[in-house]
Amino acid sequence: MSRNHPLAEDESVLEGVVVERARRFLKLAVPFNQCKDINLMKRWRLDLYANRTAYERCMFAIDIFSSPLVHQHGGILRLESSQNMRKSAPGWPLEDGFRFGEGASAIRGLVMKFHEVQLHVSPEYEGYLDEGESGTSNSPWVPKLLEELKALKSPPSRIGGKNLGDAKNHIRTYLKRLGRNLNTSQKVAIETAAIQKVTIWQGPPGTGKTKTLTYLVAALCDRGERVLACADSNVAVDNLVEGFLALGLRVARVGQPVKVKEELRECTVDAQVANHPLMKNAFEKKNKSMQQMRLARHINNEKQRSDGVRGSKLLWEKAQLLEAKAIEDVLNRADVVACTCIGAGDEVLLNVSFTVCVIDEATQATEPASLLPILKSGADAIVLVGDPVQLPPTVLSSEAMMAGLDFSLYQQLQQCGLNPCFLDTQYRMHPEIAKLPSKLFYFGRLLSYPSHSDRLPPSGYPWPNSFKPMVFIDCLSGREETTPESSSCFNNVEATQVLEVLKQLKSGSDFNNWKDVGVIAPYSAQVRLLKDMLMVDKYDEFQNLEIKTVDGFQGREKEVIIFCTVRANEKSELGFVSDPRRMNVALTRARRGLVVVGNSKTLESDKNWANWLVYMKKQKLYHAV
Repeated sequence: MSRNHPLAEDESVLEGVVVERARRFLKLAVPFNQCKDINLMKRWRLDLYANRTAYERCMFAIDIFSSPLVHQHGGILRLESSQNMRKSAPGWPLEDGFRFGEGASAIRGLVMKFHEVQLHVSPEYEGYLDEGESGTSNSPWVPKLLEELKALKSPPSRIGGKNLGDAKNHIRTYLKRLGRNLNTSQKVAIETAAIQKVTIWQGPPGTGKTKTLTYLVAALCDRGERVLACADSNVAVDNLVEGFLALGLRVARVGQPVKVKEELRECTVDAQVANHPLMKNAFEKKNKSMQQMRLARHINNEKQRSDGVRGSKLLWEKAQLLEAKAIEDVLNRADVVACTCIGAGDEVLLNVSFTVCVIDEATQATEPASLLPILKSGADAIVLVGDPVQLPPTVLSSEAMMAGLDFSLYQQLQQCGLNPCFLDTQYRMHPEIAKLPSKLFYFGRLLSYPSHSDRLPPSGYPWPNSFKPMVFIDCLSGREETTPESSSCFNNVEATQVLEVLKQLKSGSDFNNWKDVGVIAPYSAQVRLLKDMLMVDKYDEFQNLEIKTVDGFQGREKEVIIFCTVRANEKSELGFVSDPRRMNVALTRARRGLVVVGNSKTLESDKNWANWLVYMKKQKLYHAV
């Protein structure tokens, strides 16, 4: 925020965070100590600020992880400095709080060895590593390298001997005491992650991967472990925190309180530190320091003025020491520390180490972002949870995407040969809604817990088959258009059809405030069009209806989902509508009813959509308009 120009030398610039955005206003949060400079009667200029913090933290993590100065020594990684080699010890510190624990060492060893093998294998045999077949190589070292890689694909347990059995028994006893009905795949995933150095979980839609992860963390905390829990977004971290609190864990949430869900802000480090007993003394010292500094400025005698300034600085330093002790105490008393992946680089965690680091939604985090908490934590155990068949990391730059930034660390480890624990039972969808995604994206391995009677179709809409609450509405007359200012697509015919579906649902008795219904469109222009059409004279009626892009519904669920595919053209071009990950997310948000609105002639150009349409027509779940 600035009065004229943020780069002008004489300009007073304020940095804020957008906490709410609507068609006619923005709600901003600015630091409390800057509020006195804001005169709301004047005009202010707002500029989108490019924060370099994430970039700089990620680049440093990459530099440390890939540094040739890092050497393997007795199973532990250490960094060779220009002066001497650091002492070899688990979790020993690197510059700026980076630590190589046993988990990071195992990950680095596997990734580096995999790429070393790739460099020695002839291009024509590039695929044989994944299939385990024999092949010809340009290097005599390949057989030895393959043996080393095979060993690294199964990282040894971080717990050995008698302790291994004790650890497994403790986990089983705790879960039994917890009283949660976990399925077999969830129990296996928890037990594996509790003892392995590196574990990855694949959690298809509705399998409860976040909830299962909170049970793992609770069991580890009960065993005395120190856990750092991360996710790529603040929303995902908030979901973890809610799960931890429900299990009675003490949580310290690192990050700006304004970016945290309002009901969870008391968990933030800032809030807990502000209420800490030491802070009263710290505030008093800071106030005295500022008073002393103001008085010193008016003293003419140079020695007395110098003494006053020195005394003021001393009081300020004492206040900062008290604040640092309060922060340390808050973090030490917490069972689990939660933050975003980038937030793991916060200076409050500079001297804090952990035994376990878990990352939820790891397939949505870029590889550098995932490396940050892994290296910062110094953890001996790393757990990555996600689903490579759902949304990838958000990368806007085409150059960065071509360079592989949208390839997550989770996928990197899977490519290196690490097999994920597969959560095989979904609890969200009507079994008929789940059947096609299971076949198309999970080789038919995804089982359904809900029965048909658990997920009765919503009333009001004329479902072709009440035992299979799905329908495809074929808008053959619709044509896509693009907005003048961007390449975002919209389709008026399909938008009108979405309104018709909403009217039909309205005639039933299931939905009064529409919070249980969601509308998904792959393009922001279609989202805007639908919102505009609803606002004409029905805004109050549909104000709780969520209309978002596919990305906005990742990790979400609704009773009914209406998915508008938008694309309809003579060339049968689908753009990212053909992305199987986006298709998977869109088709797996609904619990009781799924309506897809689209153009079959365009959709049929994609293999997955063609298979889906064949099934819908065969089951008579198809309706042309």
